[in-house]
Amino acid sequence: MFASRRRRHFRFFLQSNLFAFKNIVISKKDIPCLTDAYSMIKMMFQVFERHDFVIIANAVANESEALGFFSHINLICKNFLGFDLHFTGHILSDYLVSQSIVMQKIAVLAATHSEIANNFSRISSKIRTWQVIRMGFGLSYILLDSHT
Repeated sequence: MFASRRRRHFRFFLQSNLFAFKNIVISKKDIPCLTDAYSMIKMMFQVFERHDFVIIANAVANESEALGFFSHINLICKNFLGFDLHFTGHILSDYLVSQSIVMQKIAVLAATHSEIANNFSRISSKIRTWQVIRMGFGLSYILLDSHT
């Protein structure tokens, strides 16, 4: 029964993503997270024909590490699924995140002038450049701006 319930929840999760304008994947660079991210992308592609994914690298040491992670997952998707991903930014691995969780505060508000706050600001600036195109029957999709 538990497995059946998990399957229903997973199916609901996948189907609810059809209503999303864009699929944003936030992942760490370690192998289990990379595997889960790729599996989700592959499932959304094969089952629902989604092929436009945005990647945010989480808990990385610096931008170079984030770009390395993105290059790796992008190469995998390009080779095995036939499409490129879009890099939207990264979030640094910082004690401020765990500290804000303990304090039950939003990390960006707990440390407004931190590098993490700057990471979130850059990501949100990119997201705000996405243009929503309206189609018939209430369907919409987002075009990535060339700056993404």
